[in-house]
Amino acid sequence: MLLRILSLALFLAVLLPIGTFAAPAAKDERRDFRGWINNVGDSIRNIVRPSPSNSAHATTTSSPSRSSPARPSATPLPRSNNNNLAAAHPLSFVPLRAAVTANPNSDGDFDAATEIPSLTRLETAFGKFERKFDALPKSGEAPQLPWTSTYWPSTYDGINYRWKSPDIGSPVEKYAIAFNISSRALGNLVSKQQGIDTSWHTKQCVGDFSCSSGDRCVSRRGSDIKLCVADWEGICDGWTAAALLMPEPRCAVTFNGVKFNVADLKGLMSSFFASDSGSHYFSMSMSGRCNVEDPNTDRNGYYSDPNCGDATAGMFHIFITNMLGRLKKPFAFDRETSAQVWNQPVHGYQIMKTQTLSRFFAQTRLGFNYKLDPNAVKFVYVELAVKWITEVEYFDEMNLNYRDNMDVLQKTLKTTSYEYVLELNAAGEIIGGGWVQGSKNRQPDFMWVPTGADKGASAFGAIKFAELEKLWAQAVNC
Repeated sequence: MLLRILSLALFLAVLLPIGTFAAPAAKDERRDFRGWINNVGDSIRNIVRPSPSNSAHATTTSSPSRSSPARPSATPLPRSNNNNLAAAHPLSFVPLRAAVTANPNSDGDFDAATEIPSLTRLETAFGKFERKFDALPKSGEAPQLPWTSTYWPSTYDGINYRWKSPDIGSPVEKYAIAFNISSRALGNLVSKQQGIDTSWHTKQCVGDFSCSSGDRCVSRRGSDIKLCVADWEGICDGWTAAALLMPEPRCAVTFNGVKFNVADLKGLMSSFFASDSGSHYFSMSMSGRCNVEDPNTDRNGYYSDPNCGDATAGMFHIFITNMLGRLKKPFAFDRETSAQVWNQPVHGYQIMKTQTLSRFFAQTRLGFNYKLDPNAVKFVYVELAVKWITEVEYFDEMNLNYRDNMDVLQKTLKTTSYEYVLELNAAGEIIGGGWVQGSKNRQPDFMWVPTGADKGASAFGAIKFAELEKLWAQAVNC
């Protein structure tokens, strides 16, 4: 019995001092661990110094104990002569103040190459962004829902595709006939920028089995040359910009005897915004594109390749809560942190959960080797749901006006939840943060805000915005 008592006392002697390595735990964390520690302490006291059954011990409230988070292992850490716990055990916790001193650069800092300059440009355009966590809205919604479309896959040769039927002209052919230009010449230009004939499609094939995984073996209409084309390629950037900048067309319009359906108009406007490297509209971006198929990771398991580590969690929170929460402005995001780009319109967000964390628990959530900001005095876990629009599954669905077809609209409304830990300074301002749980390396790659169109521009030197805008106005106001 005495041996058991001494073993348990030794265990507690090693366990309880761990609390000195961390800042006081948050209120809800104290609730979790205080009872456990008190129960263990009561058990020891009852073994060493049994209380009479009628004593006040069972009815009085124990004094609050020092909240000490659970250790990573039930085995006590061996003591080393130089008090270097990190050397004594690979998973041990170095006192956090010492860790901060040793690691002056924190992992959650805003990206100096992409995010800081981007924030400056955004604030020049929209005014000073709020950074105090408690002052930022918990939800936000754009006043106008962006419309859905297809991303006009390159495997279909973009807007050269005869989406309605093989006997009805494509958007390119309809525009060429209506405005008396060569449909073949325009179709070739579109294909070279947005379709099968783009310069990087060089591998010839005889079938899908000849191509890499995720690619398809396709050819242009009337051509015998088959090329491998990635199934995800298309003009999602053009569709997203158009959906955020332009009201949704409601009906078909006729010009010079040519009928333009809603889908034709959406395709032409999407192609206009995506053409010539996106030079015909104005936008501001946040963070950079990760153009790596399989990014490398750092010691914490986070992507470390250039532009694959942003968007940082702190800047993401500042961006979305200011743009949609305060300014009510929708934006676009690339929802894939990889070489593939999936631009989608974002129209709202909702904070689902927040939880104040101690420095210790912020450290454990972010990773034992994660460098916390030395100026951070408060840490907040956040679960935030982003509301975005996906593309349609069938081309015919794109031809519908979604304000008048709510059942179909519901299929395109998507929500993705992100989890992260924010780092706040003494003023309550967000100064950094990191992604956690399923959001780690699954965060948005970059965000961007289209701000207007170059109304004097011509896509491919032929499709004029001024002409498209006239057709668009008729389709919106019918």
